[in-house]
Amino acid sequence: MCSPVQAVAKIEQNPVIATYAEEFYKLFQVLRESNVTKKELIDKCLQLEKQLSKSTEKLIAATKAVQEDAEVIQSLKEKINNSWKITDAAHEREQQAQEIIDNLRNQIHALTVELDFKSKMASDSDDGGAANKNQERLEREKQKLLSEVAQLQQKLANALGYQEELERKNSQADFKIVNLSAELEKLRADFDEVKKQRDKLESDTIDINTELNKCSNEIKFLQNTLHQRENLTGLLDKQISDLKYTKERLLKDLDERNQKHRQLQENYKELTENNGETTKQLAKSALQIKFQEDQNRNMQAKMDKPSCPH
Repeated sequence: MCSPVQAVAKIEQNPVIATYAEEFYKLFQVLRESNVTKKELIDKCLQLEKQLSKSTEKLIAATKAVQEDAEVIQSLKEKINNSWKITDAAHEREQQAQEIIDNLRNQIHALTVELDFKSKMASDSDDGGAANKNQERLEREKQKLLSEVAQLQQKLANALGYQEELERKNSQADFKIVNLSAELEKLRADFDEVKKQRDKLESDTIDINTELNKCSNEIKFLQNTLHQRENLTGLLDKQISDLKYTKERLLKDLDERNQKHRQLQENYKELTENNGETTKQLAKSALQIKFQEDQNRNMQAKMDKPSCPH
């Protein structure tokens, strides 16, 4: 199979179809450029499809991450709210415990003052019997007060221990809230970053789909153009084939006419030669006839001439 350049050279060498050489070469150039453009567009479409597939996977992963982060953030918000509720309750219980401790301290102080006052009164009394009775009564009250003081001191110790426990739990709750808040802020920042990436991927996906549609339309246009060029090429090939057939037929007719012409030339030459011989024969015969006629006239003249008497 010859190359287009060789085909054009052969067409130019043929006078019958030489006028189609430039058109054939231009058509070949258009077809070649269309094929190159089509191949480039197909490669570009394949690259865009791969890029779209990767972007879609990333978009799905980003969407999933956003959903998971949203769930984690919601969970952390609930934990923080619960921690704040626990902290508020602990503060309230701490205030109540502090009030109880303050009341117990006031009661212990009042009982101690009362006990000291009654002891002093007993020591200052002058009546011995009455003093003894009063001493016994005061002693009983003292023991009672001491028992109440011991109970109050135990309650105070319990209240102080409970207060320390509340303060410890409150400190732990505050620390947990700080950690959860920091984690929440980090998740929010990650969430915003992932959301930005997802939005960018969605925008890139739209741009890629638009580019793919554009490439598809260009490929369809090129395919239609190639189809038209192929039809034109087929028509041109048919015309060239018809011209070749016409050329062969004309060459055959020309050869037959040349043969007839040569035959006619040979016949003409032969006739010319025969005509020359005939002309010579005619000239010779004419001379003979003239000579015979001259003789006949002479003889007639002699015959017509009267004879002389002797």
